[in-house]
Amino acid sequence: MSEDAVGAEGGEAAEGREGGEEEGISLTTDDIKSSLKGLSKTIDGTGYAFTIAELPGRGLKEITELQGYVHLRYLNLSGNLIINLDALSNMSHLLSIDLSNNRLEDVKLPALEFLQVLDLSMNRIKEIQELSFPLLSKLILSKNQIESIGKLDGNPNLKHLDLVENQLTSCEGLGVSSLEQLKLRANKVNGLKGLENVVNVTELDMSENSIESLAGLNPDGKLKTLNLSSNQIPSMDALEALGVLKLENLDVRENPIMENFEKPKVIKAVPSLTSLNGEPLTAEEKEAALKEEEAADAA
Repeated sequence: MSEDAVGAEGGEAAEGREGGEEEGISLTTDDIKSSLKGLSKTIDGTGYAFTIAELPGRGLKEITELQGYVHLRYLNLSGNLIINLDALSNMSHLLSIDLSNNRLEDVKLPALEFLQVLDLSMNRIKEIQELSFPLLSKLILSKNQIESIGKLDGNPNLKHLDLVENQLTSCEGLGVSSLEQLKLRANKVNGLKGLENVVNVTELDMSENSIESLAGLNPDGKLKTLNLSSNQIPSMDALEALGVLKLENLDVRENPIMENFEKPKVIKAVPSLTSLNGEPLTAEEKEAALKEEEAADAA
């Protein structure tokens, strides 16, 4: 019988063990028992087991004791000092894992065919070589040190991808067609190439990057709102790449382009806009801008 099956006596989390928060402590059976809830029938139907373990903020570094709890479906280990995930190797029924705010430097997880939510934010991860989970819908990787990310094609149901505050310089590898939410604020991205297959995202925040070129977005996509504030867009000409899109809201504040900003030229380059730099564009304003540009072209 696995450790999480019904029958074992409960217990309170051990207190006063040696080792402070910085050094980290080892997870004990008593800790686990006190964290278990969500009694449910096992997948094979032969008995009952707890399906949820809540173990946040306990200063844990070593979690080997979890190995026997194979029936867990929801696991919260956030706010600990974990550096190794080998203890999860037999947990094939996991649906959601929260490992945020730990000390992970890489991601080594088993093939989890039912996993839907994975939170690895606020760790020390520098590279994602490849992740492949057939049912994964939400992947949170914000506030790491990620410089490169491998192909995510092995996640055909991925809808939400959060990479805010990392060290990415490129969008290569991020073009997953199933995505509906993509967050890339505060990286070092220099262009939009690699996002050609991202057609279902309606709002894209690329602020606080190093973007110069705007080519790479799919004209057949659903993108309506694009935040490009605090980048390195050099001139008005760069905005012409956005003319093929159906953008409604565009923000280019805090870019070199603002030194000689000409709103009529932006309206002409992206005529579908209804707001620019956080301010609405009226029909009269758009009409006047287009006439002004036409007159300038005729001169």
